[in-house]
Amino acid sequence: MAYTHADGRIIFAVTQKFQAKAGSAVKAGDLVGNSYAALSAGVVPATQVTTATIAITQAAWAVALEDIAAAAWGWCALAVEIKDPDTISTSGGTVTKGSLALTADIMAKLYLGTGGEATSTAPTASSGTVKQYVGYVLNDDRILLAPTMTMEYILPAVS
Repeated sequence: MAYTHADGRIIFAVTQKFQAKAGSAVKAGDLVGNSYAALSAGVVPATQVTTATIAITQAAWAVALEDIAAAAWGWCALAVEIKDPDTISTSGGTVTKGSLALTADIMAKLYLGTGGEATSTAPTASSGTVKQYVGYVLNDDRILLAPTMTMEYILPAVS
């Protein structure tokens, strides 16, 4: 397992920040796309795009910078560096570096998963799921999410 999704992510660096209305609630660090059911609804958590439901699934094109409630406006960006927070033990105050990935997986590709999350598990071509590269592992505690800057899709095999 190369990458582990973590809540409590720290937005470390941002490129091309903008405001967007949320069609449904999103968390800081979530990959977001347009709601194709109602474009005026705003951004929603992106999800793996499948060939069978291409019209109702959302490819990622941005990253939420903060928790945004449904129908509220909030900050998003086209590219974000995310850091896993350090932990501090309650006995002795020892600081342990955050861990999102194995050191051996630095520069591994990240793919769009389900529910706005990035994943290191690539869908297989036979699954009918379109692979969307959304970022890379930068370090064991940092990732880069840039779905519009990594617009490389691998379409599933056609039978």
